[in-house]
Amino acid sequence: PGTYSVTLGNTLEIELQFAPSRYATGVWYIDEVEYTRGTKLSFTPEVVGTHELYLEVSNGELKTSRSAIITVQ
Repeated sequence: PGTYSVTLGNTLEIELQFAPSRYATGVWYIDEVEYTRGTKLSFTPEVVGTHELYLEVSNGELKTSRSAIITVQ
């Protein structure tokens, strides 16, 4: 999986394109809890440590996913 680093008090921002965008839905999860939906993630951590980031994109019939680790310093 990929890795991202963010300093406590700062915001991690990720923006991705899904194709075809008008039919695809992106759901972002942090530590297995749904965090937001859409093409953008804006995460401001409240504690130092690591978090699991998971993105699932679907268009009704097909699904794909990606995962990463967020390290908060």
